Amino acid sequence: MRRRLPTTRPPDDFYVLLDEEFGCALWFWVPGMPGDALEAWWLAVEAASPPLFLDTRNLPGRRILADAATYAALYQAGGLYHAHAHVDDDSFLMRPDGTVILHRGHPRGPAVTPR
Repeated sequence: MRRRLPTTRPPDDFYVLLDEEFGCALWFWVPGMPGDALEAWWLAVEAASPPLFLDTRNLPGRRILADAATYAALYQAGGLYHAHAHVDDDSFLMRPDGTVILHRGHPRGPAVTPR
């Protein structure tokens, strides 16, 4: 089995910077939907259940393993959606403007909290 190498080129499609704590991986997540549909989907995700938590392989769309330096540069530059996936109380989706979106299973969710 060949191991995939991280890519230094983000996809051309709409993507989200995704950090996966449990798997200690950084991804370019291409959800296959525009931002507003992604936000609605995220808000509806239930508590600690697939498709989201502990196994991001079940997210809609596709994930592309990201090179850490490229990911960090894009994160620092801003202007992109960002998500963190781990467990209910620390997983979130963030809009480019810093607004935090918490899923239904989050102890304070579902919620949209402007920065």
